[in-house]
Amino acid sequence: MEGYADGSWTPARQLYAVVALIAPAQAWAALQLPWRQVLRSADPDLEIFHRADLYSPYVEPYCRWDDDKRARVLADLTRLLGDTAKYAVAGILLKDEYDSFCAHHGRPLGATPYELCADTCIGFVSKWLEDNDLPNERVAYFFEAGDSEHGGSGQFNDSIQRILRRSARYREETRIASASFVLKRNASALQTADLLAYEFTHCRPDVGDFTDTLKTLAPTFPIQPVCLDRKLFEDLAFRYTDALEKEVRKDYTLWRPHRKRRNPSEPPN
Repeated sequence: MEGYADGSWTPARQLYAVVALIAPAQAWAALQLPWRQVLRSADPDLEIFHRADLYSPYVEPYCRWDDDKRARVLADLTRLLGDTAKYAVAGILLKDEYDSFCAHHGRPLGATPYELCADTCIGFVSKWLEDNDLPNERVAYFFEAGDSEHGGSGQFNDSIQRILRRSARYREETRIASASFVLKRNASALQTADLLAYEFTHCRPDVGDFTDTLKTLAPTFPIQPVCLDRKLFEDLAFRYTDALEKEVRKDYTLWRPHRKRRNPSEPPN
């Protein structure tokens, strides 16, 4: 199996989302050509579909399209996605609730909201494999190389890098075969994650509010939104004690910061 994941952040709604889409490698390979055909029939120079730019009055080539063309391209890409993916999960987090929890407890859950959402996706993919009697299946994950689409902050890329530095035990238990960074220009499948991540930052699945695109995709393959709210944060904090955190870091973290060498002339601490 291959998994393609991307994140989205919407300041107006104060929502973070990370989405992971899963399908066999051959299904993703078969998507590449028709996806590119849809884009190039809309505009010969269009190589990457950015869902956030679709209705922008400033971004080329979308700003030159009328609403009918925008809707038609989105519908065609949505249909291709529905015919390809076998499972999707979205970790969704409301920034205000996350910040309030961190301020109250004096420590974060995960280094960033993106990391917490991505961890959630990886865990739910592993559970989906188990629930579907695929005990020997592993997932080769692909993430976007670079971080130009997440506010330029580097948060999403850094969060994924931290996850990938974890130990072989973590990767085995979460069924990670490999993890790579690729350009969206070279991977149409990664553009599907961009599309879905945008949709989940423009709705509220916790109250039954879904976008039209998500409603269209719902009958085609399982899509599981996981809303990381204050109640879940409190539950995690109750179980994830300081002692447990030390144990987890010891067992699941591969990378360690190098300690500063002590000058032999200095007394030991």
